[in-house]
Amino acid sequence: MKIKVNGGQFFAEGFPIRKGFTIKEGGSMLLSCLSPQGTGCARMQLLGGEVTLEEGGIEFLRWQGGGELRPAPHCGLHPTLKRQTFSEKNFFLEVSARTICRTELSLEGKSSLRHECPLPLSDPSFEIITGQRERILSVRAACFGGEYIAFFSLGEKGYRLLLEDYGDEVICLGNEVTVTKECSDLKKRQIISHHLWRGDHFDCSREYVCANVQSFIKEQSGRLLLEALLAADEQDALSYLAPDLKDLPALRRYFGSYQAVRAPLFEASPTAVAIERREEGVLRALLYDFDFDSQGMIRNIRCAEEEG
Repeated sequence: MKIKVNGGQFFAEGFPIRKGFTIKEGGSMLLSCLSPQGTGCARMQLLGGEVTLEEGGIEFLRWQGGGELRPAPHCGLHPTLKRQTFSEKNFFLEVSARTICRTELSLEGKSSLRHECPLPLSDPSFEIITGQRERILSVRAACFGGEYIAFFSLGEKGYRLLLEDYGDEVICLGNEVTVTKECSDLKKRQIISHHLWRGDHFDCSREYVCANVQSFIKEQSGRLLLEALLAADEQDALSYLAPDLKDLPALRRYFGSYQAVRAPLFEASPTAVAIERREEGVLRALLYDFDFDSQGMIRNIRCAEEEG
């Protein structure tokens, strides 16, 4: 299997890896890496066509044509456990945040709730907010996406998540939470999310500001579409589609949930683009290609793995 490295300086059995290497079936090697996030060390093995990687600050991304090694986003974090107890008359709550490769929030009181956060959290803080219909737990933390915020309702009939978001800047003012996120997509999109508290839930609206407003060539339309869908920028997503494909709910079901849009790492057509997503604990890159009508609009979408 062909393996490429990305995002740091990697070493195999102590020898530096420049761009990549090939590992044979049954092969095993000790890997280490240095990156701005921290250091990592793990043993890699290829058995039955599948790569296993012992945890150690390095993650493996499976591509159709091979694989990719890169520093894990949590490699700079040390395993931590933050616990806090709130207690007053007729009210008790113990909150804990356990961070290893991911962060799990645990709420224990009259009810209980366990919630896995989308990113590992660093130095979380907890606060109980009163004066509402039900008590609310506020969670603030740092993460690799910037600042993290979440609110949980602590009702008599159970606990529930009200809001969870993260971005480069989080501002709480009155009954509104504003989250600003800078995207590294082709349009250099800035997403400004407004979460307005309605007494028992949040209403959300978004603004999109694009720093890169140049004209893009047709071959980039597939990537622009996937980046718009990831940002939930519906109007922009529709602008790349032929009339027969202007069905955003159907497109979301087709692509499913994904966390990043990438240029192909291995050889592919000029119009192909990849998405990253986690399937049953395995991080995978799925390659898609696109056909266009006479007006340059996307009229068909093909998954390379389904074709293969």
